[in-house]
Amino acid sequence: MSVKHPKSRTGEKVECRWVPGTLDRIRLRLEDSELEVGIDQFERVLGGHALHDLYLKGVVRLSLDAQARHSLIS
Repeated sequence: MSVKHPKSRTGEKVECRWVPGTLDRIRLRLEDSELEVGIDQFERVLGGHALHDLYLKGVVRLSLDAQARHSLIS
């Protein structure tokens, strides 16, 4: 099974940041809404490379396809 990289996908833009005061919650700012997800769900849907970038930079901007958006919201 190959890992897909969200940066190469086309779709909705999302900005990911840590929820202040936490180490396991991530705030996602989508084009039409904002939500929080746990670190496990974030890594499962978007991959370890996205989480690694978030640790290093504190903010990550990605493009989500419809399937990834649905997986994060549900």
